[in-house]
Order: sequence, then C-alpha cells, then structure tokens
Amino acid sequence: MIRGGKYKFLFVSFLFILLVYEYFSRPIKSAHERQLANQNQTQQVARTVASPFIGGENRLNRENESKKEQEDEEQNEKRNWDGFLKNFGFDFTPEFSENHHLTAIRGSLGSNLPASTRDFTTTSPPQVAQRATDILDAVKNLVGINDRYPVQPTSIRTGPLTAQAFYQETYNSLPLANAGHLKVDLGPKGELLVLESDYIPSVEISNQRKIDTSTAKSKAFENLRRTQAHSDSIQNAVPTDSERPVIWMSGKNQGKIAYQFMIQGREIVIDAENGSVLFNRDRRQS
Repeated sequence: MIRGGKYKFLFVSFLFILLVYEYFSRPIKSAHERQLANQNQTQQVARTVASPFIGGENRLNRENESKKEQEDEEQNEKRNWDGFLKNFGFDFTPEFSENHHLTAIRGSLGSNLPASTRDFTTTSPPQVAQRATDILDAVKNLVGINDRYPVQPTSIRTGPLTAQAFYQETYNSLPLANAGHLKVDLGPKGELLVLESDYIPSVEISNQRKIDTSTAKSKAFENLRRTQAHSDSIQNAVPTDSERPVIWMSGKNQGKIAYQFMIQGREIVIDAENGSVLFNRDRRQS
C-alpha cells in the first residue's frame, strides 16, 4: 500500500514538472517566434525600400548598354562610309533608314571617281556588271546585305551615257517580289550617280509551301474570273504571261511564300500554304 502510494506520488510529481516546464517555456518560444517574425518583416521592408533603387540600377545598365550599342553602330557606319568615300569619291549624299541601314546614295555626273578600267564604257554589260558589283561590295555592310538573304543580279540596262544594274534580294533561292530591290546607276566613266535600295536584312516567313504551282494557278484563274467583266472567256488554258514562286512581303519584315502570276496584264499573288489571294492588280493601269 505504501509502495503504491509512492509510485502515485512520483507520477503526480512528474506531471507537475512537465506542466511547469510547458508554462515557463511557452513565453520563451513565443518571444523567439516574434523575433523571427520581426526579422522577416524587417527584411521585407528593406527589400521593398531598395527595390526601386535596384530596378533603377538595372534600367540604367540597360540604357547604358543600349547607348553603347548605338554608339558602336554609328562608329561602324561612319567607318564604312569613310571607306566608301575614299574609294569612290566624296561628292555623295547618303540616305539611311531609322535602323541605320543605307537606302540611297546620290551623286552627280562627272563629280566622283571613275572606274579603274581605263576603257570603261556604259555600253559594255560585263564592265557595267563588274563596276556595280564593286560598288555593292563596298556598301554591303551599310545596306545590311548578309549571306542569309543574298542579292542576285536580274538585269543590266546599257546606254551611251549611263547604265543601270539591277539586283534582287532572295531567301532560299526565292526572290522577294515586292521588296529587296537594288539599283546601281553609273555615269559615262563608271562614276556612281545613284544607288537605291529597299533591302530587308531579316525576313520572318510566316507560312509553308503546301500547294503546287498547278493548284495555285487554278486559284489565280478562279479569282480572275470573279473580278473580270467577261469572265466566261477566261479559261485555265489561257497562258500566263509569267509565273514563279516568290516571297511576298506582307508587313515590314513579314513575308509569305507565294506564287506570282501575270495573266492578261493582271498580277495575282497566291498564298503557297492555303491558296488565298494576297494581291490582285491590273498592271496595265499602273
């Protein structure tokens, strides 16, 4: 009986000690939690206060980087232009796009350096082609011409006093139909009179070629019959004046793979993916 009472006393004492420990440790634990909470709040406030300065610093860094890139572009532009003047003459007026790409050079008759070939004549297609190629090579970086979108010669026009060489921008061997044209106009001694360009350094193609030329031609004739007054006389057997796959520019840098047809004087451009009409115009009235 005494032994049982002893165990009971020990058990009650143990419970009492646990209760006392829990009571006195709770404020300490709460105080520690409050301290951690205060630290977190202080850190959050510090981040909030500092964030405009950090964001401002990042923005300033970006602005400085952008300014440096612009300065580098301007220096390269000046260096390339100075090199061109040294080789072709100094009486030129350049024109640049908002993206710092050369769009035109305007000179005057007899005021700039002639071709290096002494017997140069504007009636010789090979000499005109070579002189125009030399000029394009010299302005390649200024215009933005790159290997992804090379230019190909399309025609040469000769004459007793002047000659012109024409070039066309291409992508995957397809010509840009309504952009990417370059013209070099030469004087009697091979001096540059005018260079004009609407070359596009980068083109984003937004479709794929899914229909063939025959299907596109049927779409073109279908559209022609809807727009012509005497549509019954227009048959698919009517020969086209010309037809070719092209890149049709539908926006500033946006292009579509398409088929371009000339049928009875009307230009019709068909989307190579879905067969829709991208362009229709009577060139006899243009």
